[in-house]
Amino acid sequence: MNGLHKLRAGVIGVGSFGALHAKAYVENPLTELVAVADIDAERARNVAAQYGARPYTDFRQMLHREKLDLVSVATPDDRHVEPAILSAEAQAHILLEKPIAMSLEDADEILKAVSRAGVKLMVNFILRFDTRYRMAYEYVASGKLGEIVTMWARRSTLFETAKKYGRFSNLLHDVIIHDIDMFNLFAGSKPVRAYCVGVRKACAEMGLDDAYLGVISYGSGAAASLETSWVLPGVSPHWLDARFHLTGTAGAIYIDLQEHGLEIVTSDRVLRPDLSNWPVLGDRLAGNLREAINHFIQCVLFDRSPIPSGADGRKALEVVLALKRSSELGTPVQLS
Repeated sequence: MNGLHKLRAGVIGVGSFGALHAKAYVENPLTELVAVADIDAERARNVAAQYGARPYTDFRQMLHREKLDLVSVATPDDRHVEPAILSAEAQAHILLEKPIAMSLEDADEILKAVSRAGVKLMVNFILRFDTRYRMAYEYVASGKLGEIVTMWARRSTLFETAKKYGRFSNLLHDVIIHDIDMFNLFAGSKPVRAYCVGVRKACAEMGLDDAYLGVISYGSGAAASLETSWVLPGVSPHWLDARFHLTGTAGAIYIDLQEHGLEIVTSDRVLRPDLSNWPVLGDRLAGNLREAINHFIQCVLFDRSPIPSGADGRKALEVVLALKRSSELGTPVQLS
């Protein structure tokens, strides 16, 4: 960046989450939100008007007409491939919402396009930017906990999530993949085997599984287990029940994300607001999402490699697909 020139940013897909990306670019002094694209014309116009950007209903036109330095791709999980590839061909650095893609073949096409274009790709696993997970990783990396023995994660959310996101994704790709990325990071070795059991009851009419219980083995000898569901009722005091425990040969770590230290009691319910992921305080975005986007901006500005990378995204996807395959076969699956 020369002088007062700001990085020119665009967002493809401005639903509830993409709109937060737009807000983060507006609030960062290093970026200018130039344009947003969404197939819903009214949504694109509303977000653009709110932040002083130009709206598009066709992201291809946006990429052709606007000279963008960086682009957030926040389209539905099954529609990442074309926006990511065309953004790379337009020489824009890419912040891609997880999962990187729905299949390894599509993930590889994205990675090839990024490599050909020489642009940066970051897959947005926001737990990497949660201070608790970051401190936990620093303890693990320092050797203070010895060798990793076991890891366990729970990530359960509301039935509304299944109805909204199950149209274009599933519980493994969309929800528990965050914790799978953390397993991969903490294990420090390759995942080699996966076993998973699915449960289908409340979501059966949608053709979706309610929950998964899974086990992952790593080359280091460490093992991870997971529990995930999206059938919590809407009256749940927290929209996300997320926990992560880790045991090493010399210690343990416990992260319980549903305890934020704030409880609000009203006449009809008890609220425990999420203060970690993307809270809006006053009118400004805070939390892990903002930190992730700021990290991406810094990487583009100072020519650094973003973390988590495209390779990290592919690695998490490989585990997800192995777990899904295992749940279908009823047997363990080896990872390549």
